[in-house]
Amino acid sequence: MPALEVSAVRAGYGRTEVLHGVDLRVPAGKAVVLLGPNGVGKSTLLRTIAGLVPVRSGSIRLQGEPVERRPPTAALSRASASSPKGGGSSGVSRYGRIW
Repeated sequence: MPALEVSAVRAGYGRTEVLHGVDLRVPAGKAVVLLGPNGVGKSTLLRTIAGLVPVRSGSIRLQGEPVERRPPTAALSRASASSPKGGGSSGVSRYGRIW
């Protein structure tokens, strides 16, 4: 079972869809770095995983359990550390956890 599984997720702000069917699978014990230019959805993906941006369609599972429609603190307390555009590297977002 993957530690994090994002399947066909669509999310965004207001009428603007930012994530268009994103799929991501993170095996337990592994780290992931999201790289890309500004405006491609890295921070939106992290915010969606954390529950700060609602999932319009698709699913997010943390350690096999769905995280949609749960308070953001539930997902954050179980799984994440995020540093959007941090560490002195512009355009870099990190999401990780040691399981």
